[in-house]
Amino acid sequence: MTFFFGILITLLVINVVLLVFTTSSSQTSLNKTIQKASEGSITKLFPRQASENEYKKAV
Repeated sequence: MTFFFGILITLLVINVVLLVFTTSSSQTSLNKTIQKASEGSITKLFPRQASENEYKKAV
């Protein structure tokens, strides 16, 4: 019985360590991905491109 609990506690500790390591590394990679996406997705809109005569009535 003690042997079983020893193995169980060891596996739980390993699981917690891996969980903490994974969430911390994924958070940094997520921030880098968001930063890269926000840098590339900025579009410039000039007045000539958005003239009112190009819009059509929806109703």
